Amino acid sequence: MSKLQTYLRLTGVSGTAFAKRVGVAPSHLYEVMHFKKIPSLVLAYRIELASDGMVPMRSFIEDAPEGSPARRRAISLSATESQSRKETVNV
Repeated sequence: MSKLQTYLRLTGVSGTAFAKRVGVAPSHLYEVMHFKKIPSLVLAYRIELASDGMVPMRSFIEDAPEGSPARRRAISLSATESQSRKETVNV
């Protein structure tokens, strides 16, 4: 279970109400909450602020289950960033 799911259950806030609070469609929040998508930095920040820090930005990567779309995307982004750094150094 994601920290966002836990937060919503503990506070009794509906996914729809929270999605509205952070400015996204409920369906998008659902995908983020279930690690099907990684939120943008802006959305992750909005979620952290709206949850009073109970759902930290880093949780969307750190808590993503192995093999989930969010984890695969994070690994892909990390590899791309690493390759970019190597190319910059070798120029």
